[in-house]
Amino acid sequence: MRALMQFFRSIFIVIILTLLTQVGGLIYLLYLPIKHWLTRRINSRWKVRLFRWSSFAIIYMLINLIFVPPLARQLGRLPLPWYATEEVPLQPANWVYCLANRHYVQPALYQLVAETAQKMATVTPYSKLIYLDANFPFFDGFPLLPHLSHNDGRKLDLAFLYQKNNSQALQSAPSTLGYGYNEPPKSHEINQPEICSQRGYWQYSLTTWLSPTISNPKITFNEAANRHLLQLFATNAKTGKIFIEPHLKQRLDLGSYSKIRFHGCQAVRHDDHIHIQL
Repeated sequence: MRALMQFFRSIFIVIILTLLTQVGGLIYLLYLPIKHWLTRRINSRWKVRLFRWSSFAIIYMLINLIFVPPLARQLGRLPLPWYATEEVPLQPANWVYCLANRHYVQPALYQLVAETAQKMATVTPYSKLIYLDANFPFFDGFPLLPHLSHNDGRKLDLAFLYQKNNSQALQSAPSTLGYGYNEPPKSHEINQPEICSQRGYWQYSLTTWLSPTISNPKITFNEAANRHLLQLFATNAKTGKIFIEPHLKQRLDLGSYSKIRFHGCQAVRHDDHIHIQL
């Protein structure tokens, strides 16, 4: 009975790691012989747990840092940078995105975002752009949960640009993972979250609950900088579509840009991030 429970526990871990990181489940299967070897060799319960976790973490990091990136490149996807440089002023809101292999894109999207980040760093106080979820390293069609479309290397979420104390550029995302810090509609603007909720799309504002962030009055949405950023993307021939909330398109006076669109009530609200795709 105990062996059966351990078997199902391992299957559950493989499924969860695969869903969250794509390759984590396979790495866990490779690690299982080491786990069993440690269990037989070490008598202390806490030492077994310590060596198990540390050995899995080391194997996971080595595979993801050494083997996954070059293989992904061969198959047409590049990893976005872990930290910003002058050449590519782009970095994740949190290293969780890199550790979970959720930072891969096609070369054309990499070039598009890198070019735009360089232009923003040149003409605005923002020294870098902050990215959120991108795509997994392998296989078109493999879902990057909870997203509906991040499954082909052609999509990327970016944080909006904010300022603190109404003057200084905020060089990071306003929340831990970048999602959930919404810029809600004003009284005279289109209230798409309310419209979608009334139509029965309960999940539309789910990121607000999954990534709760207390509004900080010292952090404000930089309308001028976000307008310029979106204009750069919208006028680039490589860009296919841009998704933001209708009230932000209205507020930023971007009505003439056909690439900037509403994503539909079946998705989640986009007033906490920008969705870019080829």
